[in-house]
Amino acid sequence: MTTDLANKPVQLNGTSKDAADKTSKDAAAVPENKANNCDEAQQQEAEFYTDAERYWATVEATEAGMMGGNDSLDEIEISSSRMFLTRAAELAGLRQLNRALDCGSGIGRVTKKLLLPMFATVDMAEVTSHFLAKSREYIGEPDASRVGRQFYCGLQDLTFPAETRYDLVWVQWVIGHLRDAHLVDFLRRAAASLSPCGMIGVKDNVITSRDDSEYDFDEQDSSVCRPRRSLLNLFNQAGLIVLLEETQEGFPDALYPVLSFALVPKGRCV
Repeated sequence: MTTDLANKPVQLNGTSKDAADKTSKDAAAVPENKANNCDEAQQQEAEFYTDAERYWATVEATEAGMMGGNDSLDEIEISSSRMFLTRAAELAGLRQLNRALDCGSGIGRVTKKLLLPMFATVDMAEVTSHFLAKSREYIGEPDASRVGRQFYCGLQDLTFPAETRYDLVWVQWVIGHLRDAHLVDFLRRAAASLSPCGMIGVKDNVITSRDDSEYDFDEQDSSVCRPRRSLLNLFNQAGLIVLLEETQEGFPDALYPVLSFALVPKGRCV
């Protein structure tokens, strides 16, 4: 769950929507579906994550690496995210932009260009060590001094600090590296870490061309792309409602549609 473009350079990561394997049903749950016993299930689950970590360990710690060579889309992507966050914050009643968490931060492209200009402090979570090692140099001073904690782990293993409340947990191009159960659990923990008006932002590739439960599996980086309906179901399981949803404009048609969701806990008055 990695990079920036954040987190999985987007299948922008060089993979077109036509190149992914559409025969894998619920690839994020493949270990459960194909396993004959518990040991095999655990082994296949581990491989789902270790294969992804192995892939990202080979990717260069640059903007081009984060975006799978599609760094020409950086400006329009950041601009769209900025407008989306501004609208979502208004809807959520979020007026104090104190602390954000960039999940799957990579070298910090989103931290540097989207979050630090809006928030006083930004924490980063990333599973690829050489991305985090490059981040301070990439972000540069004085902004790098406003980067708080750096969590070196996958999101399935991320422990949110009990004393910290986030106004935004931003999760971009990384949920495809989480199995369904781990994604729901992560979102629940993220929701518990929010400030009273805080929100979760999810931006990722989404299948919108068909209305089924089939996931597209990318063997190159060991990730999945989920249908929109499946994502909404997982958000619901995590106890979240969609406050705002938008589609990224200006990307090539050969890439998956990229959708942004602003999520808040059920029952919150907004």
